[in-house]
Amino acid sequence: MPNMRGLLVLLACACAVGVASPTCAKLPATVDEFKTRLETEGKEYKTAAHLWLEALYVYLNADETIKAKGREMVGLITSTDNADWEKEMLGRATLQKQPYLYQSYAKGAVPDNDYKMDPDKFELEFTTDKLQQEGKVVYLMVKCGGADNPRPFRMKLTKSGIWKMLEWSSLQVGIKKPASEQE
Repeated sequence: MPNMRGLLVLLACACAVGVASPTCAKLPATVDEFKTRLETEGKEYKTAAHLWLEALYVYLNADETIKAKGREMVGLITSTDNADWEKEMLGRATLQKQPYLYQSYAKGAVPDNDYKMDPDKFELEFTTDKLQQEGKVVYLMVKCGGADNPRPFRMKLTKSGIWKMLEWSSLQVGIKKPASEQE
């Protein structure tokens, strides 16, 4: 008789491939709204990853008042292991040269459509998820419309049962130019 545990692991991995994240109705408008959603949506790592990008989209807003809310939101869903997340993110020239970088992770946002996406309604498409360190860290791969291969990142489960972004440097690697910038 085949190893049942091995079959279950294989089946779980096969089911995880190509799974899209749920969409949100609208980006959080206030930090309190974000905190409420984090308490429920943060308990599952794929919805927490989606929520992290929502917070990041708020943070990337040009309006300084909205950006400040986004800064706090991203801080709430980023592991304390990365307390200097903003310095790390803004220190990378890629985001400055390619302000549409994080839009490329929304399903359907590709160079041909200049990475157009609706931040109030988007999906992420995961190709891999693998729990590590006794289920306290998850390694995920998310499809990127501007790259040939999915990009990895890791999330960490907190003592309160909320998944937080731990490491995302590969999400900040450059992507293909949008059609409007190609020669």
